[in-house]
Amino acid sequence: PGGWSGKLLEGKEHLKECGSFLITCPLGCRNAIKRCEMNDHLTAYCLQREVNCEYCDLSITFKNLKKHLLACPAHPIVCKCRRSIRRDEVEEHIDKDCELTEVECPYAKYSCKIGKIPRKDLLAHKKEFYIEHQDMIERENCLLAHKLEKCNFLTVQRHELMEGKMGKEIDQSMRKHELMKKNMKTKNDQLVRNHTLLEGKMETKHNQLIQKHNFWEGKMETKHNQLIKELCLLKEKYAQLRKENYQMVQEIRFRKR
Repeated sequence: PGGWSGKLLEGKEHLKECGSFLITCPLGCRNAIKRCEMNDHLTAYCLQREVNCEYCDLSITFKNLKKHLLACPAHPIVCKCRRSIRRDEVEEHIDKDCELTEVECPYAKYSCKIGKIPRKDLLAHKKEFYIEHQDMIERENCLLAHKLEKCNFLTVQRHELMEGKMGKEIDQSMRKHELMKKNMKTKNDQLVRNHTLLEGKMETKHNQLIQKHNFWEGKMETKHNQLIKELCLLKEKYAQLRKENYQMVQEIRFRKR
């Protein structure tokens, strides 16, 4: 390449430096470029080279630059009012600043019928219809005052109605409370009387049981004493019988001799 001539053994070393030798672009565009032109290719012609967007300074490959410019937030857009606006500020500009944006008269809520007009004509419209606008506000204020007065009247009526209704409900509740209190007192008195009566009956029954117990205890004691006396008599008879039996045995033995 480049008309070089020399020894065959020196060819490989020459190719490492030869300016006409074709090498593949290291950025990946797959083009074969002469070594002497590679620097220009990498900085000015390669589609894979990195460049900075002139509007937002974002680093991006050259082949994607056009696509980026279609969405770049800082790319200038010419508005219909002929002002150059950043893309990301266009919406705010149209809503707040653009003189050709059609806006509604602020007195439309007070029945101004002008409809929508360019923002640049709004000030002149306000000046031209100043008196009419003030009359609209005055009528609206009168209407609001009437509505407020009616609302206050209805509120007072409702309050009085609620107050009367609540008064009746309170009286009914008080009567119910007094009746329940009276019924509770009657029931409580009845319970006290029943308790006293039952307590008296219980005491009488207790005394009767004590008397019966004492009676049977005395009877049992008497019976016990009688049994002891009878037992003593039986013991004496038994001893007498033994004595008589012994004497009879002695007498029989004596006779046998």
